[in-house]
Amino acid sequence: MDEISNDWSKTNAPLHIKKVAEYYGIFEHLYGDAYFTPYIQMDISYEYNSKKVPVYRGNIIKPIEALNSPEVNFEAPENTLWTLMLTNPDGHLHKENSENTLWTLMLTNPDGHLHKENSE
Repeated sequence: MDEISNDWSKTNAPLHIKKVAEYYGIFEHLYGDAYFTPYIQMDISYEYNSKKVPVYRGNIIKPIEALNSPEVNFEAPENTLWTLMLTNPDGHLHKENSENTLWTLMLTNPDGHLHKENSE
């Protein structure tokens, strides 16, 4: 089963995920006319009570489970740089006294290993 899942992740997954997001109006509701195809599959989890809380498409993670920085793993070509930005699409950027969340995780792999630098 793992082999089938890995093959799917590297072949059809990006287009299937994009089609599902389009069907449910996710791009339209969050980004207006913008969209993307998620070609890089990520394994993301939070540590909570000494256990990993995985991030999947559509699951609910309670705020208390996401207090720590997430662990992000993915396969990337050597000598490439990546930026992963988590934002609060439901927040209001121009409204005073509103809570806006912007957390950025810079992942770099110049030597083939991932290194994290967090900034909030």
